[in-house]
Amino acid sequence: MAILGGFDSVPGAVVAGLLIGLIEAFSQLYLESLLPGITQAIPFLIVLLVLLFRPYGLFGQHRIERV
Repeated sequence: MAILGGFDSVPGAVVAGLLIGLIEAFSQLYLESLLPGITQAIPFLIVLLVLLFRPYGLFGQHRIERV
């Protein structure tokens, strides 16, 4: 959840945990009959998609430090 929410954001980790839990529950309810075992892969797919578009997480901040 820290990766998905952003390492420097506690509210981001909370929101990411709730998001993963809700999506996993809905996928178990609706997709389990179509694709057995898909609910175990859903969290990894969500993390992959979020980090593809937002590499710093949902609430992470992009910081550039010059040395």
